[in-house]
Amino acid sequence: MFIGTSAQLCAAKSVTSVIVAGASLHPTDELKSLGVVIDSRLTFAAHALAVRRACNYHIWALRHIRHLLTLDVAKTLACSIVGARLDYCNSILYGAPMSTVSKLQRVQNSLTRVVLQQPKRSHAEPLLRTLHWLPVKQRIHYKLAALTYKIRATATPDYLSDLISARTIGTRMSLRSASRALLTVPLTRATMASRAFSVCAPVVWNSLLESVQSCDCFNTFKTRLKTFLFNSAF
Repeated sequence: MFIGTSAQLCAAKSVTSVIVAGASLHPTDELKSLGVVIDSRLTFAAHALAVRRACNYHIWALRHIRHLLTLDVAKTLACSIVGARLDYCNSILYGAPMSTVSKLQRVQNSLTRVVLQQPKRSHAEPLLRTLHWLPVKQRIHYKLAALTYKIRATATPDYLSDLISARTIGTRMSLRSASRALLTVPLTRATMASRAFSVCAPVVWNSLLESVQSCDCFNTFKTRLKTFLFNSAF
């Protein structure tokens, strides 16, 4: 599969096969790896569609038995069966087109209405606030920030730890930002390059409050991080 911009993919159309170890392989527009559908433009539109179909099936099943469940049991089922699918590998969706994220957000909106037994046309934002659930976009940021915290705390795995570094202040002046644990954001030209982990992880980390970044305990960090993202979403 060829991955690139529209111009690059157009130039690669002339390549109809690739010879590997004597075998002729034909390029494809999509492939599935570890449950994630990857497309040549990295829009992940096909992946979002597959997740939506799987989640809608379980939401439909949950709707039929919702009247038999308590609110706590319904929330547990919703998070374990549907929420887990929405969160699986969601960090790769950072910087994805809004149309891709919107597909998953509509799934979460439907789930909130089923859990709280609300009409299909009811507004989802107050329902999300009632359940204290982060919207899909904030859940993506949550995953990236949590992963970055673990990497900074343990310096593992090496292949990710090598991609981020602490920001150095190139001045002798005493700046307020000098005391913060900020990361260096590499310069990029292409939009696709800005979605790399070496770029998006520092961007998300640097957007956090100092009180969130400076946590010594991971559990405390997760609590403050969710509060910060929840307040920014609502």
